[in-house]
Amino acid sequence: MIKRLRAVFITVTMSMVAVMLALIFFTVFQSTYYDLANHNLQVLQDLDKESFRAPWPDFPEPLPANCFILTLTVEGNIKVTAGYDAIPDPVMQHKLLEMAQQTRDKTGTFYEQGLRFYRMEDPKNISFAFLDVSKEISTMRTLVINCGLICIITLLMCLPVCWMLARAITKPVVTSMKQQQQFLADASHELKTPLTVILTNAELLQCDDFTFAEKEQFARDIHSVARQMRSLVEDMLHLARMEQSTPPEYMEPVCISDLAEECSMLFAPLYYESGRQLHFVADPELWIWGNPAKLQQLIDILLDNANKYSSPGSRVVLRLDRMGGNHCQLSVTSRGKPLSNQQSRDIFKRFYRVDASRTGSGSSGSYGLGLPIALQIAKEHRGKLWCVGKDGSNTFYAVFPLNTH
Repeated sequence: MIKRLRAVFITVTMSMVAVMLALIFFTVFQSTYYDLANHNLQVLQDLDKESFRAPWPDFPEPLPANCFILTLTVEGNIKVTAGYDAIPDPVMQHKLLEMAQQTRDKTGTFYEQGLRFYRMEDPKNISFAFLDVSKEISTMRTLVINCGLICIITLLMCLPVCWMLARAITKPVVTSMKQQQQFLADASHELKTPLTVILTNAELLQCDDFTFAEKEQFARDIHSVARQMRSLVEDMLHLARMEQSTPPEYMEPVCISDLAEECSMLFAPLYYESGRQLHFVADPELWIWGNPAKLQQLIDILLDNANKYSSPGSRVVLRLDRMGGNHCQLSVTSRGKPLSNQQSRDIFKRFYRVDASRTGSGSSGSYGLGLPIALQIAKEHRGKLWCVGKDGSNTFYAVFPLNTH
């Protein structure tokens, strides 16, 4: 599909370039041709105007260097008036007169002989003025050849450019398709294990070899795994809706200082139970324009992530600082194995885990959807979210524009 899309793009683009070049060269050819033709015709017409002298014909002498006049007198003789020595022989003179007389037009061009003729106003004799246009014909032929070569060279030069443009334009499509395939593979993998657990426990429930208490445990396991599946599906649907780039339904001025403090107070008991400490530092009265529920969800995801993956007994720091006069920065720093630069980017992908401990079947119960959801929330609020791992710690930064109105 991608190859076909690229081939269509290259074909259409090259066709458009070829048509544009053809139009340009056709315009140049036509304008050059008409300029030369009009100039030559004007020379012959001026010669015709100067020929009205008595006795007839009494043409101006000397004629222009590339002109000659053939006059067929009433006696049947051919009189030649020329301004140069390259005069056709008598046989060619008769042939030129016959060809000119057979032409109904008053003027025309004999391309084989390289001559342009003009029927002169002669009341008694038959006179034709001839102009040597071999140089003009050669010029036009050279112009056609050069235009053709330029067209071919231009198309050959445009071909690799079109190919690179096709790759660049289809790159988002390729990325989207890969993400979709990866999403389906990851979602199938995440759902496969709980479905297996449910089916296994359901089959055990139908077996008469177990006691009532054991069957109750099977039912509880089915219920627990089903709730996990529902949570996973809800997170997947929520992330899919957020990735449609639709803004939050409700936006208002939010004091993110108070909101961050409330979140830290809610997570303090959870950190205490896990043997960790949560320290909160914030500049007061920092207001942004946003959705309070979504912003709280973002902070909750960062705090929950730090509680799950920080070193046991360590301290997690939640900071909120003013950056200049237009932005504020929220950061969550936790001790632990620092993430590499590649891992710091990949961690915001759906279903991504740094190690085997980050799994839905593990104790953390993480499916790798929290940080992608947090990233989408930051984008909805015209903010940025990224991670930096160094010096034995990992820090998540979220920057938002302040509401200055």
